[in-house]
Amino acid sequence: MRRLAIAGIVAVATVLPLAAAGPHGRQTPGEEMTLGRFHRAIDEYVSLHRDLERALPPLRVTEDARQISQAVEALGSAIRAARPGARTGDIFDREIGTLIRTRIKGIVWEHGDLVTDVLADIEEEVPLDAPRPVVNGSFPWTRGSMMPPDILGVLPAVPEELQYRFVGRDLVLVDLHADLVIDILRGALTGPGIHASMSAWRGRCRTDTA
Repeated sequence: MRRLAIAGIVAVATVLPLAAAGPHGRQTPGEEMTLGRFHRAIDEYVSLHRDLERALPPLRVTEDARQISQAVEALGSAIRAARPGARTGDIFDREIGTLIRTRIKGIVWEHGDLVTDVLADIEEEVPLDAPRPVVNGSFPWTRGSMMPPDILGVLPAVPEELQYRFVGRDLVLVDLHADLVIDILRGALTGPGIHASMSAWRGRCRTDTA
């Protein structure tokens, strides 16, 4: 129940529109250009995703896990075939990477805790042999950490097909419908941590789902 509640919070939060201003004021012209380039890359990817999804046989309403898995795999394979050269940095380019790291660092600094505590939480239930995500590969859900709403609030909004996840210090952009890693921002979690914020959020989740 707790995992379902968390997934619902994350799914809603990822599609909320990003405010015109950054976490501490209005966006600079440089930030607007960087975010515009990011959103154009996202729009291009999602347009491809939707075109390929429409070309596949429609998935009927079913509780058959195998049919659902086959549909996900078919879409993932189609997208891989259409983006054979996909690599780290295609969407998270240098400028958007710097902007996102700065925003995350700013929001975690406000809470004044330790990133090491956050990382301990992220890796707490991760099996030692869990694979690392790779671009154009399936997302290893045993590694995917929940996203605190405070951090989601400073990330660029993405369409409902996509979702952010933390894997250690890295921020991973995942295509949910295709179970596909779209891009990875290395070292997105830097600076002082958010242990208190995350702990408080977890406490609220436990209360809500009790």
